[in-house]
Amino acid sequence: YHATWEELPEDAKAAAYDKAVNEYHKWGCWYDGTDRPMKELKAEGFEVLSADWRGQRAKMGPEGKLIGRLRWTPKGYQEWHRGQDNGSPTAAAVSHRVLDVLGKQRGFVSFVVDWESAFFQQTPIPLDGPVVYCEVPEGDPGYVPGARICRRLAKWVPGTKEACRGWYETLSKRFVGLGFEQSKLDPCVFYIRDEDGNIAGHIPLHVDDTRGRIREDWLPWLEETLKAEFKLGEFEVLKAGSSKDFVGEKCSEEDGAVYYDQLDYAREKMSEVKLDAKRAKHREELATDEEVAEFRSVLGKAAWVTNHTRPESVYETSVAQSKVSSGKLKVSDILRLNKTSRFLGDERFSYRVKHPKLAEGPVKVVVIADAGEGEQSKDDYEKSQCGRVIGLMHADTVGAGDCCVVDFKSQKCKRVTHNSFDGETIAAIDAVEAGMAIALLVEEYNNGVLPSLRERQLAEAEGRELVRVRTPVELYTDSNSLVTKVKNVRMDPKLTKRRKQDVADLKEALAVGDLSRLWHHRGEWIVADPLTKPRVRSGQTSEELIKLVSQGWFAPVLG
Repeated sequence: YHATWEELPEDAKAAAYDKAVNEYHKWGCWYDGTDRPMKELKAEGFEVLSADWRGQRAKMGPEGKLIGRLRWTPKGYQEWHRGQDNGSPTAAAVSHRVLDVLGKQRGFVSFVVDWESAFFQQTPIPLDGPVVYCEVPEGDPGYVPGARICRRLAKWVPGTKEACRGWYETLSKRFVGLGFEQSKLDPCVFYIRDEDGNIAGHIPLHVDDTRGRIREDWLPWLEETLKAEFKLGEFEVLKAGSSKDFVGEKCSEEDGAVYYDQLDYAREKMSEVKLDAKRAKHREELATDEEVAEFRSVLGKAAWVTNHTRPESVYETSVAQSKVSSGKLKVSDILRLNKTSRFLGDERFSYRVKHPKLAEGPVKVVVIADAGEGEQSKDDYEKSQCGRVIGLMHADTVGAGDCCVVDFKSQKCKRVTHNSFDGETIAAIDAVEAGMAIALLVEEYNNGVLPSLRERQLAEAEGRELVRVRTPVELYTDSNSLVTKVKNVRMDPKLTKRRKQDVADLKEALAVGDLSRLWHHRGEWIVADPLTKPRVRSGQTSEELIKLVSQGWFAPVLG
């Protein structure tokens, strides 16, 4: 049973309002003695934000009693200043997956942290910093009915555009001050290293939450350190056999593997754009504004699932996004998305993503790339669709073995294509670049962040050699002609200037070691195929992709 705000008793609502008002004072979010009427401040040119109550909801309190939650929230869209990135401090999804695989391989303990009232815990705005006033709420000691009294903000509270950035800067400065190592590849990732410089744990940020891993003997230190620096809402260790919902996914910890799924989300949240039978018959008619808005909502839910745990359907959400972005969404596109939504929510076709615990030792990055005709006929490649699947395997694996899929993507080719070779080449280039980025993240995790330019210059001046331990990257493609042209010692004179450059880039990657191997994979078994065309044209390869993701086992079929 989920109670609503309207169902709360009046005393519970009043207590929620009092708590929200006092929260500003508790966390020092106001500069006292700065109260002035909004009208006067605006006349003098100050930046002033009006505010209102947001996020009213009911929840179960610690004593099993229903309580209310809400916040006095400034209207951030009224802020004047622009020009800086105010995005949320969130590590990339691929960073979460890669680091979790590496931590699991070492037997590190999984933990989840939630910061209580995170944005209120950030470092105050300096007195000589931006001057922003905000309307005070009823119930505040400075409130005057009808006067719209405002007070200067001392912190970037939730609702302001700088709230996320302020919290990130607070966390990063404190983490670095505690001795954590900040990633250069993903600034929202922090490493914990022991006195010998060996990896002891990692913390990838997701705004005010994190799920990381740490060496078991370092766990008490981490918990004590975070609780001494911040007020935490939760610090939980995930033991074998336990599960935890984290950023829209359920993570299940086992001794020999980690499983991810969004089964509950798909079952409860998947919806469809409402179309009656009469409207559904007019497939070529353009969608109304109301239908487009609902389409975007349904697409957002579907994409949240396909981009994380259901790669066999990520092509469908990619196409749906291109349709709605074109401004020419049709009824037929709505019907197609509805079908995808039903498929994702159907428990008969659901499964869990499996990340087996890899054997100890170095890992390699396995890149599987493909290109297809997308929505065109099989002989038309003018707008090819690229697909990639990237996994981590033990470096000594030859042929089939345990594989943890950490990245997959379906998208239109970034450059113009004229034939299948163009599409396959561009898909391979893009996939290799993504694989090399993952390899760098693995190297950073194992060996520390790459030295700065100054450090490299000093080492060179002192005659010291900075050795880089490479992570192998292997590429699988079903384009035999691409493999042949890259491995050939001569350049094919029939290639266009652009394709010659692409082939030369792959040759160079092999020569310098950025790409360790290039394999020709049988097309009828390549798992990236479903990311390049509709499901009706990729039945067998879709099954192979699902096997790879759900069983954590890659068995290449070489040509």
